[in-house]
Amino acid sequence: MDELWAAEPCQWSLAQAEPLEVEGRRLPYRYEAVYEPSVVWSVIGLHRTVEQLGELEERAVFPISRQHAEALGSLLGLLADRVEALSSALADLGDPAATRDWADATARLVGEVHRMTAALDPDPPDRPDTDVSDTAAWIVVPVLQALASATGDTDALEPARLEFEIRRTERMLARIILNTSFRFIGRALPAQALDEVLAVQRSQAPARARRNTALLLLWYRHITPQAYKIMPSTAEQASAAAGRLADGLRYMAEVAGNWPRLQMLALEVRHLQGRRLVGLEFQTQRGAVVGFRNLDLLAPDVLFAGHGQIIIEPGPENAPNRVAVHFQAVGDGGVVLGFDSPVYTLVRWLAFPLKTSRLRQVRYRDLADETTPGTTRLVELLLEDLDDRQDPRRMIRVRTHTQPVFEPRPDLPPRLRGRQSEVLFEFLTPTTRYHYTHESFDKPELWQAGR
Repeated sequence: MDELWAAEPCQWSLAQAEPLEVEGRRLPYRYEAVYEPSVVWSVIGLHRTVEQLGELEERAVFPISRQHAEALGSLLGLLADRVEALSSALADLGDPAATRDWADATARLVGEVHRMTAALDPDPPDRPDTDVSDTAAWIVVPVLQALASATGDTDALEPARLEFEIRRTERMLARIILNTSFRFIGRALPAQALDEVLAVQRSQAPARARRNTALLLLWYRHITPQAYKIMPSTAEQASAAAGRLADGLRYMAEVAGNWPRLQMLALEVRHLQGRRLVGLEFQTQRGAVVGFRNLDLLAPDVLFAGHGQIIIEPGPENAPNRVAVHFQAVGDGGVVLGFDSPVYTLVRWLAFPLKTSRLRQVRYRDLADETTPGTTRLVELLLEDLDDRQDPRRMIRVRTHTQPVFEPRPDLPPRLRGRQSEVLFEFLTPTTRYHYTHESFDKPELWQAGR
């Protein structure tokens, strides 16, 4: 236990904080979102911060009200649902029906961007589907206007200027979505795809007709001829990447939903010997606990209380597949893993004494082995039992090995049958080692449906 539990030293204090540079403009390296009870003062504060963004060298503070957070949470939740649909469509892209689902999910994402930005148009077309909550305008309009004024435009409030900024923002977001979606399937964004899809979305047709037209553009013109050239392994990786993105959006939406219970949330980037370290600092309201609960049947609750820091530190140049995440308490704050669900109650009765513990460090390593197919990963969690006064050290180690299984098909690329997985779970206390091994074969949903 002495050797295994020894935490890797955190090098955050040795890293250099440097301003960010975007298109030749220097921006702060630390961004703080603070809770602001007043919507009015929140809007004023957002204006001031964005207007001064190019002049700030170290820290930018964004006052966020509950109304802002609720609107942002709703938008993030909606985008998470759309990205999850995209992940499902990516699962078996060799199937023509799946490529159509991919195009539909992509078109819906672009449609959501258009719906949001169209609601901010100073002279919107007479279409019922452009109505969006006023809180969306509270978020977007101040930022657009402040960005315009920061570049020296004093007429940012003029309708023509505002419409230009809205159109430019819509194009930027649509390009990000299309680029990401095409990258998921291993393709570059076709030259005309962005202009074609935006022209459809900005037409006067009803929303359903616009989405169907965008779907057909993406499907027939840009994807179908190459559909059967997409390897199953590429489809599996793309689906997993989109699924992780959807999960990330949901986590962000949950943070937005708990915003009144937070006092401050800060993001900071530092550099050390060519590595980029990311720091996340949080502070909850007095006595409040914020967390992610019921994320999954087997996932513990992740609870944040008080004042603490989370430092993400990539491995050095000779170990690029290693990442360490440090959880540092400021005062009595910190991050706690809650194992209080009915599932973990049964685990304590039947298997091993896994209890609610303070999280100190997470270590991740990708154990690449050219002689063994598939992927092998090792995750280690260093914990402190809150109830053990003598030696609170605890450790969880999870080693997973996964490899795809293919079905050969004459004259066609092999079909992905599923994934063979082996998981070794270990729980260590200062005196005892508990371990559990599980093997499984997971079939893709489309394969299970008989396609």
